Amino acid sequence: MTRLLAISRGILLSAGLLTAGLVLQHCGGVQPIGLEGSIQGYEYQIMIPAPPKEANPKQDLQNLEGKIAELVGYLGGCDPAAVRDVNLRAGDKSGSMEQAAYDIVLECFTHRKQSAGLVEFLAGPLNQLYGFCDAEFGQRNAEGVIQFPALEHLPTQAELDSTLALVQKGGTYVVERGMLLSMKGMAISLEQMLEGRVVSELNSSLHRMGYTDFKIRFGSTTGVWGEGPDGGDWLVNLQDPRDPAANLGKIRLHDSEILAQAGCGSRAMRLPDESLCYAINPLDGKPVAAPALAATVSRKAVLGDVCATALLIGQESYLDAMPGEIEGACWFAPDGDWSSPQFTGDMARRFEAGR
Repeated sequence: MTRLLAISRGILLSAGLLTAGLVLQHCGGVQPIGLEGSIQGYEYQIMIPAPPKEANPKQDLQNLEGKIAELVGYLGGCDPAAVRDVNLRAGDKSGSMEQAAYDIVLECFTHRKQSAGLVEFLAGPLNQLYGFCDAEFGQRNAEGVIQFPALEHLPTQAELDSTLALVQKGGTYVVERGMLLSMKGMAISLEQMLEGRVVSELNSSLHRMGYTDFKIRFGSTTGVWGEGPDGGDWLVNLQDPRDPAANLGKIRLHDSEILAQAGCGSRAMRLPDESLCYAINPLDGKPVAAPALAATVSRKAVLGDVCATALLIGQESYLDAMPGEIEGACWFAPDGDWSSPQFTGDMARRFEAGR
């Protein structure tokens, strides 16, 4: 059994928004090494079971800390650096954009199609309406607890209608170098692709560093590469959104597979008589009822991340539109039987019950 031996280093970066530390473990003479921490409400972990002898894992993982912070700043939050200039110039009739931003927006159009419109990159105004962009949202208080402020009430229908007009009726138009947003008040959000992109980028970095066997978890998206500790496979926890300390079971992953989970429970929006997810259906502006969970297995981290969110929002109605690259999926409906998940693809074969 793996046993935690020591935390060899602890650091604090980004004005308290990122905390991380290297973790040494011991198991039968082999000394795995990992990195774990949190940034802007996202917990992350990188675990390398058996670093190559010629590698310098401590230095390499330290370098990846900066990579994580860079990616979160570039793609995360309500003011992602990748599209900041595009959002600021919403409603302008002329201008240009960086090639990198243009590439990301084109990718967002692809993800919108793959999600049957249930994941919308123009949902920035909805995030604003529900308070997701408030300064304290998703931050840790003095006790280290992530804060998700309670809502006093849901938006009125009039507020929803005016906001959905920006999300659904606003659009983009092509200019000489890229594209611009057509209406003032529109805003691009990249949060739905953040977890998958971070996992994908860290995978590329680790392979360039010479590693072949490792696990990466960022938020609720986990990718595994190479030979795992369970007969060559990897067993990854299927989180119970009702209890952060509990699991609903485990999902068996093989080399180069990603488990993406989308759910809410303990972190749901709290109202006097109901709990709602922080997942908003962009088709009607309504939050998903809590608790709920959806998960996908694929070999494409961003695609899996997007499709897990779409399945959380659409439930069974999304299955016909789910791309063939999704090898398996499972979901727990808010009012369903949490002792028995619903499966599609090969997910039932991968699932192992128990906590």
